[in-house]
Amino acid sequence: MDWHPPGYALTSTKGRGACGDFPSPGSMVPYYCPRNTTIYASTRAMVRGVGNSGGYGSITDWHGGVVSMMAHEYGHHVQQMSGLSNTWWQRSLRSGSRSGRLALSRRFELQATCFGAMSCARSRPATR
Repeated sequence: MDWHPPGYALTSTKGRGACGDFPSPGSMVPYYCPRNTTIYASTRAMVRGVGNSGGYGSITDWHGGVVSMMAHEYGHHVQQMSGLSNTWWQRSLRSGSRSGRLALSRRFELQATCFGAMSCARSRPATR
């Protein structure tokens, strides 16, 4: 498969990307935009939160929460580059029920988390 790393648009405030505003209104999470294969994120929103959504800074001083969210979005990039995103979308359109679409969505999101975790494990130096 053809491969290239995702682009990153990181800011401490908010911004507008190819797939919309980031962070999304009332949200702290970053997002992956398949239109231009870019991950968009507001570092302030992830740490401090937005509106009623508290950020990871209010939960823990461990930065793993932010790293985990960014890794998950990287997982969506892997799905996009491999063609899995198109398969998920086609199956979602063919699904005859809301519960079927929700099940596909859960699997898609869990797979992105798995791919993200694999990329973190791969980038970590080996210890013996």
